[in-house]
Amino acid sequence: SDDTCGTAGCLSSIFLQHENSFKAVQDFVYAVKSITVLDTYTNTMRDIRIHTNTATHDLEWDGHTYIVRPI
Repeated sequence: SDDTCGTAGCLSSIFLQHENSFKAVQDFVYAVKSITVLDTYTNTMRDIRIHTNTATHDLEWDGHTYIVRPI
């Protein structure tokens, strides 16, 4: 929405669905330009790539949350 997006990108969160509910597992404190779900897996969960204005990061699942890995 316009409230969460600006020239740097949008504030974003990742949620996991479990049955009929959702759990937030990763909030980003910086603006994200795009999010890509990768074909690779870590600990049975898909890896995710985020792009900001200044960097690209891969997120890997540690069993409880996504850990940000700079690339």
